[in-house]
Amino acid sequence: MPVHSFLRLPLALITIMALLLVLVTACGSPHSRQVRGELPSLSLDSLTRVDDQIEVTIGIRNHNDASLKVDSIQIALSIDEMPATNLNDEQLDLKIGARGREVIQLVGQGDGKTHEKLDLLAENERASLPWSMDVDLSLDGRRTRQTEVTGFVHRVPGHPDRFR
Repeated sequence: MPVHSFLRLPLALITIMALLLVLVTACGSPHSRQVRGELPSLSLDSLTRVDDQIEVTIGIRNHNDASLKVDSIQIALSIDEMPATNLNDEQLDLKIGARGREVIQLVGQGDGKTHEKLDLLAENERASLPWSMDVDLSLDGRRTRQTEVTGFVHRVPGHPDRFR
């Protein structure tokens, strides 16, 4: 059909075609499926040395279409493949909204070898250090889930005891 013929179609027919297109598009929407039961993802947002302790800021993202309650968290943090500290909050009681993200801070005792590794990073003798977290999460008062998260930590310029 030539373009000039399409312009001669009655307005009612064009309106009906547009409504059908909207209806078909709405039915195929990705929002028709609810996401439930997905494990939250965790990230190490920052790591700070405070005297002989290590303060860790952790981001927790809920990928579900329903809120998620984190009752407790236990983390075994390793830096450069060496155990660094254990971080626990047995009474976290954190509620994360649907598709939301929350940030928590946990403090653990660091050992001498961990501080030596962080000194190398702070003094620019290493560009980064690999880290890993073995995490146990107690969710919604009825289940415990385990996961491992890995990444690299770098020094924060101008903050000798802070790393991301």
